[in-house]
Amino acid sequence: MGDSKDGGCYGWIIVVASFTIQMMVAGGGQSMGVFILEFTRYFDSNASRAALVISMSASVRLCVVLDIAFNILLCIALGDYE
Repeated sequence: MGDSKDGGCYGWIIVVASFTIQMMVAGGGQSMGVFILEFTRYFDSNASRAALVISMSASVRLCVVLDIAFNILLCIALGDYE
């Protein structure tokens, strides 16, 4: 009874680490609007150009998620996903 079948503490370390990474990535993407003023000052630009960069960052993240989802669906449709 001393041996655990789920890997012990190592599984919880993976869960906490992946949760932390997910929150940092999602939080960083959602809070980019806070940095618009700093971006416009640092790059000597206007707010529309800074917003364009932020929106392109969000669209790249969306494309990556959609690419992963459609690749999984394609593998399931072709019968190659187990």
